[in-house]
Amino acid sequence: MNLSQAAVADAAGISHKALWDFENERRATKPDSVDKIRRALEKAGAEFTDSNGHGPGVRLKRRP
Repeated sequence: MNLSQAAVADAAGISHKALWDFENERRATKPDSVDKIRRALEKAGAEFTDSNGHGPGVRLKRRP
């Protein structure tokens, strides 16, 4: 997966500035926007994982 910040923001339907602010912890991000970002990343192939002894994380989905 090779997504630009602009591509993620576009796929999530949020402004590029909102994503930049989220990534740089500049301001609180609305829970709805966080959900949109997560869904955009999941659609692109990311898989968010629960704690597995090392804490929560993210990885690329396995290809069949």
